[in-house]
Amino acid sequence: MGYSPTCRLLAQPFGRAMTPRSIRSRLLLLVVATIAPFLALITLGLWKQWNYDHAGATARSRIEARLVAAQLDDQIGNFEYLLAGLSRAVSTNPADSKVNDALLRRSLADLPGFVNTLFVSSLDGTNIGSSSDTSRLNVSARAFFREVLAGKRLVIGDIIRARTDGQWLINPGSVGLTHRPT
Repeated sequence: MGYSPTCRLLAQPFGRAMTPRSIRSRLLLLVVATIAPFLALITLGLWKQWNYDHAGATARSRIEARLVAAQLDDQIGNFEYLLAGLSRAVSTNPADSKVNDALLRRSLADLPGFVNTLFVSSLDGTNIGSSSDTSRLNVSARAFFREVLAGKRLVIGDIIRARTDGQWLINPGSVGLTHRPT
């Protein structure tokens, strides 16, 4: 007994390859042809949006970096003026370290909270004044101190972690204007 062509088509297992003229292959091709342009359009839209967002984020980052740089430049300028004023007020005599300590403590009280400690060192690196009781360091081995002695007006040292409390510190250094080595 023979089956009709429709029954034979329905009886085919789904794993068989479709012939180019079958209805199933034509429908699949039609679905792909309908969906492909939409996928391309969505992909293009997402790509353009990502580029727009990336360009905006880059521009905002540059603006923020310029703002931070201006604030940092302003703070460094303020420190230069502070150090210039303190260099005229502190004594270079190691015997006057207690007087220097009192002056530096008063000066520190008027500074922003992110300024941790002020100290003055002699040309051999010995501490001759400090706003803190715990920071009587000899800084002769520090790179920023050697650069100051080499004649740089203002030096910003490497970022270090304090041994006493684990805070991150930046060491600015300056030769006092009245005590510049020759």
